[in-house]
Amino acid sequence: MSKTWGSLLTCLIITFSLITPYSLLISNAPEQKNLAVNKAYTQDWESMLNLATSVTGSSEYVIAPVYRVVKLGTAYTASEDILDIVLSQTGILVKSKEYDVTTGKYFYTVSLIDGKTLSTEWSHQFEYKPEQVLVHDLNNDEVSEVIINCANVTYVYSGTSGDLLWKYNFSEPILGAPLWDIDNDTLIELFIISQFLYTDVFGLGLYYWKIWITDINTPADQVTYQWLRIPDMAWPYALAVGNWSLTSYYKVAVFYRYGSSITFVDPINLVVENYLILTSSWIETETIVYNDKYILFYDYVSDPGAYRVVNIFNESVKWTYQVEYYERIYLSNFDSSPNPEVLVLADGDIIILNITTGNAISYLIDEEYYYQAFPLDVDRDGLSEVLAFRFLEEPQLFDNTLEPVSDITDCPADIEWGPWNVLPWAADINQDTWYEFFFINITSSAALEVYSLREGVPPQLEILSPVENAYVRGIIKVEVLATDVHSGVSKVEFYIDGKLAYTDYETPYEYLLDTTKLSDGAHTIKVVAYDLVGNLRDSAITIYVDNTPPEILSVEYEENPMSGQEVEVRARVADEVSGVKAVILIYSSDNGATWHNITMQEISSDTYSARIPGHAAGTRIVFKIIAVDKLGNSVISSEYSYTVSWLREMMYGGIGIVIVAAIVGVVFFM
Repeated sequence: MSKTWGSLLTCLIITFSLITPYSLLISNAPEQKNLAVNKAYTQDWESMLNLATSVTGSSEYVIAPVYRVVKLGTAYTASEDILDIVLSQTGILVKSKEYDVTTGKYFYTVSLIDGKTLSTEWSHQFEYKPEQVLVHDLNNDEVSEVIINCANVTYVYSGTSGDLLWKYNFSEPILGAPLWDIDNDTLIELFIISQFLYTDVFGLGLYYWKIWITDINTPADQVTYQWLRIPDMAWPYALAVGNWSLTSYYKVAVFYRYGSSITFVDPINLVVENYLILTSSWIETETIVYNDKYILFYDYVSDPGAYRVVNIFNESVKWTYQVEYYERIYLSNFDSSPNPEVLVLADGDIIILNITTGNAISYLIDEEYYYQAFPLDVDRDGLSEVLAFRFLEEPQLFDNTLEPVSDITDCPADIEWGPWNVLPWAADINQDTWYEFFFINITSSAALEVYSLREGVPPQLEILSPVENAYVRGIIKVEVLATDVHSGVSKVEFYIDGKLAYTDYETPYEYLLDTTKLSDGAHTIKVVAYDLVGNLRDSAITIYVDNTPPEILSVEYEENPMSGQEVEVRARVADEVSGVKAVILIYSSDNGATWHNITMQEISSDTYSARIPGHAAGTRIVFKIIAVDKLGNSVISSEYSYTVSWLREMMYGGIGIVIVAAIVGVVFFM
């Protein structure tokens, strides 16, 4: 019985394990296409925990020049020691060693920590140290279960509630690996192998392993084992599942403790299909990583006494790369090729190798010792960057070619960054699109602290309207341009004279300010823009509110002009805020039927003058003064008036009479 490649890819997802002996990650998952995720997907975390932002052509994100370290909190505190963590769909699984002061005995726990709240969701105690903690969806309900192999017993718990779903005592130490739905009953089978080696089972002097193939619905009395004949003496120590021979079905690769060979097992027909013997002295099983086609690990070769990175492809050695001392290996995408690259941390150096040829693509060799480095895709472009740690120094971020790209700030001053406390994983455990990494603080007790690596560049911010030192009145629109190319703008706050007046959560960012509720004079408008990771930038301007019209202080004019005489009108006008824009005199000579405008001229400070043309005697002139400030506030004075005097007419008439009389007198004398 066999499965096709396509059907296998649809039913297998990524799982986890601890990196301690016996606890190699067991997983078998296809690479998620069109997702900008960390491509070290089969090693220590599910891809769904990493950045799953769709990538189409080019990313809308760019690498920020500055990132900052933000402490999210303490996820778990152990009374004795934190042994390891496993990342799941819903948070962090913490394996710890505890001490019971009442009984004076040690015990072990596996606890689920919620990725968003960092609170403990559930916890289970064990007498013996759990050798494997795996996460896998065993019943195809898109919710992963937690598989714990502890000594002789396999426990399967709900990944959400922590309820025990299945338990079986195999009566001897075992290892396990999730397979696929072999019998088409919607349940994933488990491959369980005894860690004992059996000889002469059938009296033939041969070697055998005991194998169980079961699922979580199998009753305890129906769990049966089968014998698997193996070619040599070997005690199983680690497992991996993948399409190692590039055929239509998957196999289980079995590794041995301090062994130099790998046995490839067909789990359906339960036969050994290949037995690969290396030239090394032993395989460092805690360093094994793999995807569907490749298995990579460090091994030790006694002659010449060095370690190697070994790449197994198609169940044979593809290439080896020699180093002085081993540390870690990751699979991750550092270029646009379809295959991942190999990130090697060895001898305190960081190297990227081509997975096909084994040739070095990029080096990061420094006099300082890099004790930790792992891939993460901070700009969501499908190509990984590298977060690297040097002894007692703040971390550094390098691009996909190992060139430094960003400064990292705000690292807690009380942390002694060292290989004993920085865990080698990064994942988005709280689904906020930013990576978290993990630190074990051993200063007082074993506390698992969670830190987030967030870009540290504040948004770009500009107040478009009003402008600095603007004079305003009435209801005005405060318009703001806020952008952030790294994480996006979350909100813009508007403050008036230091008090929060309004918060806008979407573009265009604007606020209608009613200045009539403010006093006349200077006021401050401050806006604060926040990005999605809490960086902020503010900007402020001063405005001058003027909702009060000018004041007409006095009006002076000739009240008894003679016929034809121009009348000068003088008005004193003041505006304390924006200033006087115009003073207009309007007058009427026909009792208001028609009006004429004259713009008054400023002749001295606050004094304005205009002349009303002369009119015939007896004409009544009415006029008003209109004052307008620079914002358009205006005031109209009360009505003033005067009547053109007859005095001039009378004076001209008397002169005529005298002249006539004189002429008459002359004639009479003659």
